[in-house]
Parts: sequence; structure tokens; C-alpha cells
Amino acid sequence: MPKLIFLFTFLFSLSALAQNTIVEIHVDKGFKSPLKLIIISNPLTGKEKIIATAEKIEEQKYIFSLPLIETAHFYIDANNVSKEIYLESGKKYVLKYVKENQTFEWLENSDAGINADIEALNLEYNNFLFKYFGKFSGRLPQKESYAFIESLNNKFSSKQNLYFKTYFHFKKAYIERIAGLKKNEQLADDYLNNTPFLFAHPAYIDFLLLISEGYFDSFLAGKKGNEARNIIKNKKSYSDLYLLFLQDSVWKSEHVRHVILLHGLKNTYFNKEFSKENVLEVITSATKSIKDVQLNRWAIELQKHLGKFISGKTVPEATFTLSNGEQKKISSYKGKALYISYFPKAGIYAGTELAKMQMIYKKAAGQVVFITLLDEMPYNRIDAFASRNNYNWLFGTITSNDSFKEVYEANDYPAFYLIDAQGKTFQIPAEAPSTDIERHFPALLRIKP
Repeated sequence: MPKLIFLFTFLFSLSALAQNTIVEIHVDKGFKSPLKLIIISNPLTGKEKIIATAEKIEEQKYIFSLPLIETAHFYIDANNVSKEIYLESGKKYVLKYVKENQTFEWLENSDAGINADIEALNLEYNNFLFKYFGKFSGRLPQKESYAFIESLNNKFSSKQNLYFKTYFHFKKAYIERIAGLKKNEQLADDYLNNTPFLFAHPAYIDFLLLISEGYFDSFLAGKKGNEARNIIKNKKSYSDLYLLFLQDSVWKSEHVRHVILLHGLKNTYFNKEFSKENVLEVITSATKSIKDVQLNRWAIELQKHLGKFISGKTVPEATFTLSNGEQKKISSYKGKALYISYFPKAGIYAGTELAKMQMIYKKAAGQVVFITLLDEMPYNRIDAFASRNNYNWLFGTITSNDSFKEVYEANDYPAFYLIDAQGKTFQIPAEAPSTDIERHFPALLRIKP
């Protein structure tokens, strides 16, 4: 029987403690595979998975009771098929697993329509990105983007479901950001500082991390940069850094300021200008400085997460499947350096990063093995995109029988990994091709097996 894996992206919320979300799964007679949950509790790291197995309440009925979920966005992987479903706290959902086409159908759910609305929105959104993203070197054309947003407003602005409205809200924001229709300050005011939203919503988190990407680096290079660098290098307190950041920040929301600082410290951890020990000390002090329970827990998890990425350790074994159907292990390539890129969703980053990776590939092919891994759902479309553009390195996907995604904790955003010829960690996570990743290759190639 197919093995089912549920991947949740969610944030804990204290308000959800009083209301359980019930997910009831009906299966065919004779179904033997256990139903499992893989819960990701921290959007900054994608780590700290909590795995639970559904309780079997009848011969053909399984149930999950989820007391800590405010909102949830998860993938169902059933024998190489993925599906997105969206849940809200305090409700009951009843689904039927259909063996013949390996999908899930709603049996009872007052908000089942939200999933159809989100699928319709995603279809238009992804088609628009596919049409323009790669052609404009990581940007979207402004005139066409403005017209596209207007068309989305006409189709979806009348929807009243709060979860969908939040999703729709930040999808539009994402387009405005990539098309350059608004500057960061205006986007922050429109979408983060002054607008009500669901903290636990994955679309909000995606947008927050997008708009904050690189902002902390810019802050370090600005007027207060030297003071900020000294705080980190001297392992001073997170409170000192926060007060400094507060003086020069456009972010009016305290929640947003903390997220940007923690996200920036995570990126700083992999900057050679700073020792990992110093950055960890500052993040450790964040656990004493941040009073918000949710943000405090994120800081603790970020500290644990970064402590795992120590250069020179042997990388863990994991499997993935090449586009020809052959299953491979990381150790299969020992003796050559590896640059692995992972893209969860087609069209968002893939066009730009693959184009830049092609240039790097031409310089380092033969010495570095380039592997691009994709989730199952968008795999065929990216594979076709890669073929049209003559990308001639290895392409693979992560099936339900592969362990790469779990072992390397790749989640809902692109990730990159550099592994040396001895099979040891060189940089995990590594930088994206759109950064100055090439400067790392000479050092990587000096390490012999």
C-alpha cells in the first residue's frame, strides 16, 4: 500500500490551544500503511520536526487531533503524488483517500471551497511567473504585473474566508515586490506594519522572508554597520543589537523586526567575516531578551539548528531519484565535489537561479557535480523548462521513497548545498547562484578525496 507522508508548514499559536483541529481520513479496506505527520515548527529554519502517527479509530478510519495548529499548509505525498490542503484551527475535516487516482476527496467540510479557490489562484499565479520570470532576469515586467494584479482583484477580491484573503493578500504583495512596483519601505507599510494578517499564515511568512532577504546585510553596511559588527564580533547581547537596529529600521512592527534580525543573524552565521561561535552567542542571548513566547521559541530552535552545520563533518547519507528513474545516494558521488540545488516550487526562483547556475556549470563542469532536485508536484514542468534551455547537469526529484528532503531538511524554499570531494560538509546551506557563489569554488576544488 502507498506510504503517505503529510508535510505541515505551520506556526504554533497559544490561541489555538483551546480548539483542536480534527482531520479524519477514510481509507480503502485492507489499507495497512500508517498515516504520519511531519510538522515543521519554525519558518526561519524549517527544522524541529515533530512526527506523529494517526490513531486508527475504525477499520477504515484514521484520525489526527491537532491542538496546536492555528493554520496549516501541508503536502500529501501518496505514491509519488502531491496535493496541497489548507486547514484552520477548531474545525473538523473529513477526507477520503481514493486509491485509483491516488488523491484525496472532501467528504465533509464547510470550507472545502477554500482549497478550490487557492488552487485556482495558484494556477494563474504560477502560469504568470512561468511566462515572464525567466525572461526578465529575476524580475517581472511592471505593466504586465500591474494588469495581472487587477485581473486577480476582479476574480478573487470578493472572497470572504480569512485564510484565503490572507493568502491572496500576500500573493499580490509578492508580485509587487518582484516587479518593483513598490519599494521595500512602501511594501512594509502596506503589508507588514499597518495591515492585519495571520501570523501563522505561510503566505505571510514567505513574503516576510522575501522582503527581509538582504536587509540585515544592508544594515551592516550602513551608518550603524560598524557598531553592529562589533556587537556580533564581541559576542555582546542581542538586546544591544536590537536597540541599534531599532534606530535605523523602517520596520514598525516589533514582530517583524525580531524576525528580520533572527533571519539576518542566520545568514550572518555563514558569512566568513564573523565566527560561528560569536553569532551563536548573540542568538543565544536572544532567548533571554525576546519576551514573546513564539519568537523566543524560534530563537531557541534557530540556535539548535545552526549548531548542526559545522564545516568538515561527514555529510549524512540520503537518497533521491534522477529523472531517468534511477535512485542515487549522496555517497555515490564521493571523489567529486557536489553542488546540490533544491527547488520546492516551479517558477518562483528556478528561472533566475538555473540561468546563473548554467554559467557556473560551464566553468566548473568535470570538477563539480551539479545536481538540481525538485519536489514531485512541479517536477515535469521544471524538467521541460530545463530541457528547453539546454541545462545539461543532473536533474532529479524527491519521491516518497527518498530521504533527501527529510535528512537535509529541505522545505518550502530553495536550498543549496556544497559538499567536498571527501564527502564532508563544505557549506550547508550554501549560497544561491545569484549571489557570488563562484568565489567558493576554488577553495572547494582544492580539497582532494
